[in-house]
Amino acid sequence: MSMKAWGKIDKFIPLILVVLVIIAGFTIYVFREVFSVLSLAHEVETRAPDIELRINKDQLSEAYGIVFEQEIVTLEME
Repeated sequence: MSMKAWGKIDKFIPLILVVLVIIAGFTIYVFREVFSVLSLAHEVETRAPDIELRINKDQLSEAYGIVFEQEIVTLEME
């Protein structure tokens, strides 16, 4: 290739390479974090498989009552 061809390469190629490297780094970081959390969740699950949930039934029924027994407000348009 002659020097004229190298002179014609515009700034797009280095810019796209920088952007691709940044995106690749971000992708690697995100996947590492996701798999780290999945691995931690699996460890917690295997360490304590017989955990029993404690539910306060009075508070639960009160919350259901607040949500499902609301007065429905109708919108009247003329």
